[in-house]
Amino acid sequence: MPPEEAQTRGRLRRTASFLTRLAIATLLLWAAAVLFITLTVDLPMGPPGTPGLGVWVGPVHVHSEASHDSRGTLGEIWAAAAEQGLDFVLVADHNALQSAAVEHRGVLLALAEEVSTHPGHWLLLGGGEDWRDNTHPDRLDVAHAAPLARAGGTTGLLRPGGPLLFLAHPTGPNTWDDPDFTDYDGMEIWNADLEWRWGDGILDWIHVLATLPVRPVEAMVHLVDRPDPALRWFDRESQNRSLAALCSVDTHQQIDLTDSWKLDFPTYRQMFSLARMHVLVGRPRSRDPEADVLALYDALGAGRAYCSFDVLADGSGLGFEVTSSGSDVPMGSRAVWSPDARMTLNLPPAGDWARVELFRNGEMVAEGHGRTLQFDLTRPGVYRIEVLLPTPGLRGGWKPWIMTNPVYLDPEPTDP
Repeated sequence: MPPEEAQTRGRLRRTASFLTRLAIATLLLWAAAVLFITLTVDLPMGPPGTPGLGVWVGPVHVHSEASHDSRGTLGEIWAAAAEQGLDFVLVADHNALQSAAVEHRGVLLALAEEVSTHPGHWLLLGGGEDWRDNTHPDRLDVAHAAPLARAGGTTGLLRPGGPLLFLAHPTGPNTWDDPDFTDYDGMEIWNADLEWRWGDGILDWIHVLATLPVRPVEAMVHLVDRPDPALRWFDRESQNRSLAALCSVDTHQQIDLTDSWKLDFPTYRQMFSLARMHVLVGRPRSRDPEADVLALYDALGAGRAYCSFDVLADGSGLGFEVTSSGSDVPMGSRAVWSPDARMTLNLPPAGDWARVELFRNGEMVAEGHGRTLQFDLTRPGVYRIEVLLPTPGLRGGWKPWIMTNPVYLDPEPTDP
């Protein structure tokens, strides 16, 4: 090899080696900075809120060992929920044909089902335990399964008004694949399992893995992002009919790294503290678990609920009031719009640092800061609220905190 070529190759090797060491050093320095700053972040922000009368709090879409991809037990689910003082847990195992209500250790357990079809998955609430034959050759055909699901079974917990059907994680890798299917009552606008598997980049994962051993809950905050595709879908469809929105933890208490290697993470305790539904049932819990689960389903189906990432700050005690023509319009309800229509918000204590965004038909039309705000609703439309808090730790920006279901203010009917 000529001396000049050997010298050139030597310089290239030294340059490559230097750049590699520089990249590794930069990565380690960044991870150390992330770890240091995360150790100084105290979550949740602010004091706890005051739960509203008749508001039940709990996680939605939880998997147990009845699912093929989970090893968690109902006992572990109950223990995690009781430890955090939650009112309910909605369990939805894969094709488990279960529909029941049980109370234990002060926690209401609603057993529902995540149904697999060719276009995607549903959450079926109050459908009974024998509504379809899981050995039927057309069981995955949505045209075959949907009418059976709507009819419900004959055993188990049956919702008197008919079962409720929510699209599960309809965006992302498992996008719902049948645009002509509209026979659903609501959809998941945020899904934690989707965030874990698809919604974040390498920097998010480095941040999480660097802080997970010492501050697991704070680490998971960095996998919470605004679900833009799902919100666009929800806003588009809710202009045509009333829909209810859910935020779901979709936790299995394990991640399948390979067919044989499974990581027992994230735990039920971690996920239950991450995202919860605050459901405006309108009454306290009773001594009848079945009646309580049916009341819970009714409120979820009617959109009388809001999502809160309680890991950031306790979302209990949100005041959400809409009036039109002097009458109250509860969350999830429809009314005729009038020129005096107004929305009043009273946020939980952490709202002192919050930014509030008002959306009409999917477009932000106003924003404000602070715990108490009023918005004039100047036109008919579908109105909902997003509340954001400053991102804790190293990275700037804002994180979703509270997302409400909408109210529907319709134009006055015209005289034929």
